[in-house]
Amino acid sequence: MTMGRGKRILIADSNRFARRMLRSLLFSAGFDVDTAADGDVARDILTKKKFDLVVIDLDMPIANARELYQRAKVEHAGCKVIFMSASILDSDIQHFLGETNRPFLPKPFTVNQLIAAAGWAGDVQRS
Repeated sequence: MTMGRGKRILIADSNRFARRMLRSLLFSAGFDVDTAADGDVARDILTKKKFDLVVIDLDMPIANARELYQRAKVEHAGCKVIFMSASILDSDIQHFLGETNRPFLPKPFTVNQLIAAAGWAGDVQRS
């Protein structure tokens, strides 16, 4: 059985290289992956498809991480959300993360760290 079989993930990150790398790694692990370069594109995708996980970069342009998180909660009530960033987090962002009580991954991270943060460690298996 492939590790991520049947799990759908949306990666929202303005960094093209990071999006491509994450998509490639997750796809290779068997996940179905969509990507968005900005918050507007991600919001549009969220209205059209269902996801098991949305991974949101905190440095997202246009529709920011807060707006995208609210949309994910509305469009996909049972969907897991993980935040990520390569930046140093200011106190406002730290407060926001505390309010959401959602996992945060500092970049770079591994597929295994993402799986663990999503709470899928026992659900997904390597073939």
